[in-house]
Amino acid sequence: MKIETRFDYMKEEELTSRCPFCNADINRVIYRGKNFFVMVDVGALMLGHCLIIPYSHERCFGELKNELSNEMIELKNNLRNILIKEYEPQTVLTFEHGHIGNAVQRTMPCKHAHLHNIPVMFNESYVEFIKKDLGISPIVFFDFFAFRNYMEDNNIDKQYYYVEEENKAFVFFPESIELPEHYLRHCYLKLNNNVLEYSDWTKHPQWNNVNETIERLSNKVGGALLL
Repeated sequence: MKIETRFDYMKEEELTSRCPFCNADINRVIYRGKNFFVMVDVGALMLGHCLIIPYSHERCFGELKNELSNEMIELKNNLRNILIKEYEPQTVLTFEHGHIGNAVQRTMPCKHAHLHNIPVMFNESYVEFIKKDLGISPIVFFDFFAFRNYMEDNNIDKQYYYVEEENKAFVFFPESIELPEHYLRHCYLKLNNNVLEYSDWTKHPQWNNVNETIERLSNKVGGALLL
């Protein structure tokens, strides 16, 4: 059963006009490509926390057009390499709160795809933590293309959580909607023993992390990520 939200009654023009990515803060944009740009997350959970965002108002990466996928993946891999070089993390975590078709998070302020990329300093498996927390197992994919094809071939119309870890893609389809807002951010903070309230970037912007990341990455990303 579809759960109606106040966003169902808003026209696409209104959603776009209120969208923080269609109206991006140019001061946080550190790279512009042909179809995507990289922006430092205003609620950066860690130094180097960046978002990959399409210029077009795509609702989620599960609906990403095939012709855009190659550019996105090359950009993601290049960004990952830069974050590893700059911050020397255990790994780089990639995730998305996905909402596709009629499935939309009740509190989602916009429907514009954005992919989180965060240097990770802890050793625990993020996927295993989510698996235990949700009590469900993810579907495992070899890569993003396999995930994207699965969503399209099966006409998936569900909220999902997409996570990349150890060169594989994991997708969770939570049955419950009684989960914390910004759930994947919430899980990251739990694993990192950080303040859980920071998961809500609208109330707790992390300007120190933002400004330091911009200063450190802006020149390097601009040149190194050119496709």
